[in-house]
Amino acid sequence: MAHLLIFHGRLHGFVGRMLDDHFFAPRVAETRRLRLDDPMHGARSRYPDDMEPLPPSTRLVSGLLPFGYLDGLHEQIMHVCVMTDPEVAFLRFAADLREMPPAAVLRLAGASRQALPFEDPEALVLRLLAAPAIRRSRLGGMTRLCAGLPAIDDGRQDETQLRAAEANLGRVNFLCGVEPRLHSFLAYLSEIFGWAPPRGDLLDLVPRPLVAPEALGARARAALREATDVDRRLYDRRMDRGVAKVA
Repeated sequence: MAHLLIFHGRLHGFVGRMLDDHFFAPRVAETRRLRLDDPMHGARSRYPDDMEPLPPSTRLVSGLLPFGYLDGLHEQIMHVCVMTDPEVAFLRFAADLREMPPAAVLRLAGASRQALPFEDPEALVLRLLAAPAIRRSRLGGMTRLCAGLPAIDDGRQDETQLRAAEANLGRVNFLCGVEPRLHSFLAYLSEIFGWAPPRGDLLDLVPRPLVAPEALGARARAALREATDVDRRLYDRRMDRGVAKVA
């Protein structure tokens, strides 16, 4: 039986969105792909009763999916994710607010786009980090999803979530790459599934951050590092391990 590939493609770094469109779409037919982007997946059940069963032909499911969310629906599941430096991911999100619909900006930031200080990255980062909706949806999401929890949570990320995420990442059916070694990881994935090799310019398609993390002032950088601490530790541990292997 062919594997069902679960791509946890919305670990907040914008890489997942790009890979959905430019890596997976050319390799998996549209009729065999399913995207599930509701951030509350996994909050109430493993697979909500009101959702239709997966068609037998499905080969790829991607989106904001906690690890284990679709377990039991297929005999052979392979989980895949690509992690981004959480500070860079947050600064990409800050830049992306310029392009978001006004209602989305207001809901997340608690202010209109025109009222946000994009010309002052330090002030903008501090303001965004203080917004409750952003703290719920943008901070700790990488660790929560890898730990098998919904992407959005009112609770703070903690050591228990970090340990659960690390345990899941160590499972034989979870392949996890990191953005700085994206090409090597995708080449490895392509070899496993018999796909064409990846393009060499995929990272050029990922949006640029507002600024580089090191360009922030000391106060904003310290606040950002503190806010992304758990995701940072999870990311750093993956960076230490090279290209992910099957075991």
